Amino acid sequence: METYEQDIIIEQIVAYLDGQASSEEASTLKAWIAQSEQHRKYFTQIRNIYEMSGRQRNASGIDTDSALQKTLRRIAPRKKTFRLGVWLQRAAAILFIPLLAASFYFHTQDRQSTVNTDPVVNYYEMQVSTGSHSSFTLPDSTRIWLNSGSKIRYPDRFTGKERNIYIEGEAYIEVASSEKHPFTVNTQTIQVCATGTKFHIADFIDNPVKEVSLISGKVAVSKMDESNNSTHLLDLKPGQHVEYVITDHSTRVTEGDLYKYYAWKDNKMVFRNDLMTDVVKRLSNLYGVEIELRGEELKTYRYRATFEDESLDEILKLLKLSAPINYREEKRKQQADGSFTRPKIVIYPIR
Repeated sequence: METYEQDIIIEQIVAYLDGQASSEEASTLKAWIAQSEQHRKYFTQIRNIYEMSGRQRNASGIDTDSALQKTLRRIAPRKKTFRLGVWLQRAAAILFIPLLAASFYFHTQDRQSTVNTDPVVNYYEMQVSTGSHSSFTLPDSTRIWLNSGSKIRYPDRFTGKERNIYIEGEAYIEVASSEKHPFTVNTQTIQVCATGTKFHIADFIDNPVKEVSLISGKVAVSKMDESNNSTHLLDLKPGQHVEYVITDHSTRVTEGDLYKYYAWKDNKMVFRNDLMTDVVKRLSNLYGVEIELRGEELKTYRYRATFEDESLDEILKLLKLSAPINYREEKRKQQADGSFTRPKIVIYPIR
């Protein structure tokens, strides 16, 4: 792709995302995206940068030009320069310190309480905005995919025998192997310890069900008490998925195709004979909306489908076509403190 063509495509994408593109321009852009997987990935990268740039207004102390060039090299490594607008410069400054496509960044320091000159450990905290996800590599070469609305806290380097990170939400992790240095994921309620493995973890604060899926390797799953002490629950085998319910401290282990739990990292949403209650829960987590399921018969209805890159509105329309349901969107209500409630979707049966 030539530099001039890249500039034109970026302008078209921005106009489309701004809602300023005509129907003809939008159709032309969609046709271009559909031409190849490379075009689709390029559009996704620009869209992620665009979305994040609108959420972060203060990037003081960050080398904008340097961050911009690093980001552009990630997007188009064969070209040295782009003629981009201010919004992209701001986004690049935010997104590549050190992660691409995360919604906010801030930096704290944790000094060891010793009298000698021990090294300073810098911690990074990231949150992914609703409706998107981000992937990045930790200092030990561990790969992490962080899902919509999720947070992570990790050090700029791992010291000592253990490698510890902290997650709120959902992640897919490919741990760099090191038998001598266990890798531990901590959440508010569970702890997962691994050495070299691939697994999925989900722990949303407002969901009493905590989940871990093991794709390969081995992990030990523990529960955490209010004093941050851990109690071993079980060791998972590859192909196993565990649900730990904090309200009654029960566990349920199932086996089978685990891809549906982490397909979101590939921009897919996969349902395999799942209960409608699980379908709406995953939609709610991904899109940051409240979804109310009405009708007892719908709670036992099972659904099978695969969605890729669809919006929530598109998915709901497809659900309506393929399942005995209808839905409506309720207006957001203003609360006493001036804030508004989350968007709410009500799904009900067709009688």
